Amino acid sequence: MKEITLTKEQYDQLPYKDTKLTKDDTFGQIVGLLRRHGIRKYFMDEESDAFSFILTVKYKDLEKSFPVKFTVPHLLYMRKVNPQSRAKNPPMQLTYLENESWRVAWWYLKAKLDAITYGISDDFREFMPNIYHVLPDKTEVNLSDIILSAKKLNDFVQLEDNSEDSKPPAESTRREVDAEYQVKDQ
Repeated sequence: MKEITLTKEQYDQLPYKDTKLTKDDTFGQIVGLLRRHGIRKYFMDEESDAFSFILTVKYKDLEKSFPVKFTVPHLLYMRKVNPQSRAKNPPMQLTYLENESWRVAWWYLKAKLDAITYGISDDFREFMPNIYHVLPDKTEVNLSDIILSAKKLNDFVQLEDNSEDSKPPAESTRREVDAEYQVKDQ
């Protein structure tokens, strides 16, 4: 699980720091979001605060299913051990903001599903960072990590404008092909 220790500025801007909803209430709302989006198979791993589901992507005549996994980040913040204490320098401890963490996860998922629903994006693009694969050694890797760690990353990403890869091929490597074609009137 990912632990994120919030700064005072981040905590002050945290939109759900006053939530009255519990982790369980929020999980119920997450299930509702998934069901409204047509996802009926989902799994909650309470040990790791992760939920997963199968995402079915349809493209032209092809339909493919991908396992998606999202782990709720643990937001942490330094709080007084005794909030009622009026001591000048009360003892502080790093506290897991469980309810707030789950509300942030709900918001994240809702934003992704809304982007899909309203045509801003599609299922695959929204969930690519969360699509995972289990390697033969039982290691889980995300699809985006696989792509980013590919040996030929330069084929996908232009690193510098002046790199050799970004220059057009030399004249000697270009081929011209004569072709006949006919344009149909419509």
